[in-house]
Amino acid sequence: MVFLDSGFFIAYRNKDDKFHEHAREILARILSGEFSKPYTCDYVLDEAVTRVRWAAGPKLAAEVGHEILTSKSWTMHYVGKDCIAHCVAECSKVTDKGLSFTDQIAARMSKDYGQQKVVTCDRHFKDLGLDVLRLMDNTEYRKSKEERMRSKR
Repeated sequence: MVFLDSGFFIAYRNKDDKFHEHAREILARILSGEFSKPYTCDYVLDEAVTRVRWAAGPKLAAEVGHEILTSKSWTMHYVGKDCIAHCVAECSKVTDKGLSFTDQIAARMSKDYGQQKVVTCDRHFKDLGLDVLRLMDNTEYRKSKEERMRSKR
């Protein structure tokens, strides 16, 4: 299973996002069925809509929220009370100041659902023992794509 973090949703819908190009490729891979049906959660929806609103305005934020809720390309899970309680209890043990509570929730859900990968632009998921498909910024992605094309020749 693949967990989709907010960075993925923000990047593929916002053409000005620095991770946009790689996110679009991953979306194409999702739509082609390469990944078993990915999932996300309501906390990620909240974070994605909030961040898109700050970066690109309310219209795109509403579109992102609607798409996360209604797309048939992934499943939306709602965070349960037990997961929240576990993360609240663990909160005092988290030393990474860059790790948001939503990231804690996403990591916990990924482990609970037996995830195989987290699609994200955040580096700290790897530190939490999760397999990460990290979004590359547009410059890094273009270089990687050129190298792949060269190696196929």
